[in-house]
Amino acid sequence: MLGTLIACNPRPSGSTPEGSSGGSSSLGEVTGGGATTTGPTPATFGMDGLDDGSEAGFVPPVDVPCSGTPPHCTLCDVREQGCLDGFECVPWADDDGDAWTGTRCVEVPDDPVGPGDSCTIEGGPASGLDDCAAGSMCWGDGTCVPFCGPPDERPECPAGTECLLDPYGVLALCLPPCDPLEPASCPPEHACRYFSASSAAFCIPDRGGEVLSPTIQCGGEGESCSADSVCISAATFGGCGAPSCCTPWCDLGDPGADAQCAAAQPDQICRPLFDREPIPTAYAELGFCAVPP
Repeated sequence: MLGTLIACNPRPSGSTPEGSSGGSSSLGEVTGGGATTTGPTPATFGMDGLDDGSEAGFVPPVDVPCSGTPPHCTLCDVREQGCLDGFECVPWADDDGDAWTGTRCVEVPDDPVGPGDSCTIEGGPASGLDDCAAGSMCWGDGTCVPFCGPPDERPECPAGTECLLDPYGVLALCLPPCDPLEPASCPPEHACRYFSASSAAFCIPDRGGEVLSPTIQCGGEGESCSADSVCISAATFGGCGAPSCCTPWCDLGDPGADAQCAAAQPDQICRPLFDREPIPTAYAELGFCAVPP
């Protein structure tokens, strides 16, 4: 019965963030796309030869096998790095799409900027080419964000952030966590999105998800849903005319939560997001509308 939002390739071992491990999501298994880009408008800052996969910008790391969801290829691990001297491991779209679907080694920029600083991207938003220092990437509104540390390190991320992991095992970013029941916990133009691979929710740039009817399939990490809802399997929803569909979050601490869910979709109740111990403290009251298990 239990599963994650997306079934994709395995991520690096031991990569569940500290403070969010152990709980098991009851959303049901949903298939969907990869990690969709939410980066700033691309800009050019003069890293010649790095935007075409040429030898100047694409050097396989040492002793790291090519893995990933076919036909995509993961040549290095952003958490471990492992590229040759002068190169860094970055996520990129190995199919020239708009989603980070693989990793590769590229040259470290000549004049890099550090985490928290403004940054620019060369080429498409998922090119993996930016002016951030090694161990970080350009994210969101154009700010360098650090990658999570190796899984065996504690802490993996700076204080106030947790490790966001995408289903492809490509992204691993230290971002502020948030509460889906408190939209104001995120800055303007950001939305609180739950990532099943991390068992946590994060403030990410809002891609303008729309409220989809129960007959339209959602996918990814629910980015096609509005910020106050999540993508779940049709079986968990109770039948919705598609393999997966959007359903509202609900507050388990609200006595009227079951009635609110049933008013929107008959037979639904407010179910806890985590149905196995230990339940992350931050999400003890977080539920979603679905039929009883």
